[in-house]
Amino acid sequence: MVRFRPFQNVRLVQLRDEVDRFMDECLGASQAGGKVSCPPVNVWEQEGEFVAEIDLPGYRQEDLEISVMGPELSLKGRRQSAAVEGVTYLRQERTDNEFARTLRMPADIDAEKVSASLENGVLRVTLPKAASARPVRVEIKGA
Repeated sequence: MVRFRPFQNVRLVQLRDEVDRFMDECLGASQAGGKVSCPPVNVWEQEGEFVAEIDLPGYRQEDLEISVMGPELSLKGRRQSAAVEGVTYLRQERTDNEFARTLRMPADIDAEKVSASLENGVLRVTLPKAASARPVRVEIKGA
């Protein structure tokens, strides 16, 4: 008789770790008070670089912090809603909000060449691959 151990499978362990990390990022900070959200992200690879687009409606450039280390892109943001004095809200769904998220790329990033722009509530970060992560053509010499 063989006992079933689902988390002995390496892929399942990696999946569990990713889910745990996601839950910590998105829900863990809410224990510190305030609302926390994980903004939706699209990441793709194109020749020589990675590109990340993050939906951040209502955020300004000064509300955001971006850092890069090795293969990781770290994003932080805080948005404060504008309170209107002397009114009675009928509905208030737009509140203060903050997030912190780290995205791991499949290769190291050239931190000196990273660029970012914020347009129409979408943050676009271009992450050139480090020279060590780019393929190098090797010449074959004959004998």
